[in-house]
Amino acid sequence: MRAHKIIDGGLQTKKSLNAAQAFFNEMQKQSGLSMQELSLIVAYGVGDNRVGISQQ
Repeated sequence: MRAHKIIDGGLQTKKSLNAAQAFFNEMQKQSGLSMQELSLIVAYGVGDNRVGISQQ
């Protein structure tokens, strides 16, 4: 979220938490996806992620 300038302070500051919540609320409104689905998209969007799909 820092890379997209959604938050600019500490992760647990009230300002950053409010900005992150507003970001998720807007994404939900625009996409129609649930918060759970949005959370998974964000979680799988960074780092090494393996979701248990085997390659054959």
